[in-house]
Amino acid sequence: MDLYSVGKSEDIIGKAIKKFNIPRSQLVIMTKCFFGIEPAVLASGHVDLQMPMTNDGPMVNRVGLSRKRIFDAVDASVER
Repeated sequence: MDLYSVGKSEDIIGKAIKKFNIPRSQLVIMTKCFFGIEPAVLASGHVDLQMPMTNDGPMVNRVGLSRKRIFDAVDASVER
């Protein structure tokens, strides 16, 4: 999951699309994807801002702008 709004923005957009029955062909949805978030990022009770910027340890392939990361982030955003 991405750090930006911890996925809540996608929930809000998804509810609006369903409520107003907006056809997918009429939508352009954008998302951000650089920073990732995992339980380890929030483990101390606050957001560890260094961890989502480091492509290592629990965040490997969950941070940055690699092709894999971008495709994974887009898939997760659309799913939410």
